[in-house]
Amino acid sequence: MPTTLGRPQRPIGPVPADELLEHAVLKAYFLLPVVIARDLHDSLAGGDIYRVAFRSRASVVDNPAFILGNGSGIFLIQCQPCIFEFIRLDQPVLVDDETDDEDELWDDWQMHGSTDVTGGEQ
Repeated sequence: MPTTLGRPQRPIGPVPADELLEHAVLKAYFLLPVVIARDLHDSLAGGDIYRVAFRSRASVVDNPAFILGNGSGIFLIQCQPCIFEFIRLDQPVLVDDETDDEDELWDDWQMHGSTDVTGGEQ
């Protein structure tokens, strides 16, 4: 796929903030748009988030980027999908009580023995 730099982009959205939170941030850019529609500018200023394609060079990978804004300007957040499951602070933790199995793995291994492989004393 060709680079998206210097090409007009049609943002998708607004998207829910959860969509952005499902990604890991790689880079953040401050944007100086040449032309931006007034309704998009107002939407970004109101806190909406939009998704766009972003490739800094030709690539076979099409990771998303997100555009958001605040009083300081408009920003592009380059992301990649996050493969980790989100864990809440109040999420219950499951504890496995069968930790004795790990000790049994070492029973037959003579790491602490005083004999070498040939059976002689060290």
